[in-house]
Amino acid sequence: MALLMAQPEEPYQQDFMMGVMKRAFKAGFDVCVFSMYIKYQSSREREIGDSNIYSLVNFDLFDAVIILSDTIQTPGVEKALEERVKREFDGPVVCVDTESPFFFSFWTDGYPLVYETVSHIIEHHKVKDIAYLSGRQNHVHSKRRVEAYIAAMKDHNLTVREDRIRYGDFWYTSGTGYAEELLRDRNNLPDAVICANDCMAIGFAEEVVRQGLRIPEDIIVAGYGTSEEGQLS
Repeated sequence: MALLMAQPEEPYQQDFMMGVMKRAFKAGFDVCVFSMYIKYQSSREREIGDSNIYSLVNFDLFDAVIILSDTIQTPGVEKALEERVKREFDGPVVCVDTESPFFFSFWTDGYPLVYETVSHIIEHHKVKDIAYLSGRQNHVHSKRRVEAYIAAMKDHNLTVREDRIRYGDFWYTSGTGYAEELLRDRNNLPDAVICANDCMAIGFAEEVVRQGLRIPEDIIVAGYGTSEEGQLS
């Protein structure tokens, strides 16, 4: 089985890779992983060079292919990869976190757990003013997680303020930047900030603490995910 992905060192990818291997080995399959390592390339040349890992795949050697599509961030690479697989491979293919025109595909859904997180903050911490930092605005995961935040707020009869919803890019710096923005007006801080992933929550929390606030005494911070860094932060 070929697993095509990128950034295998990141927590989500590691969990996914380990899950695939566990089930594959149990079913008697070997797994070969092909992965880019650079998330945001510093030059076009590096971008092309790093993505060439996928050109090494000889699809005749495999019985099945899984593409962890959304992890492959270099523009055009993932779609070109799907087209090549369609041309050169006749076996089963699954694409994760995308809408493929060629193969079975699906999006993992964070809605239920984000809904539970927001509900927990409301019910157990007794706060009403909650801000939400999501990922890239047009990304499916971002949209679904914002929908969960809005639904949880409304289901608890709380007002959803547009100025309490912000979009980042799922990286630490988005959290840091949002913390800097909020702390310019300390008289208007929310009671809690929930972030769409652990990276942004960590970036937010570090900046809040750096500027002298306490968590959770002055502001509650929550993330989303199961990364070891998030669990220990």
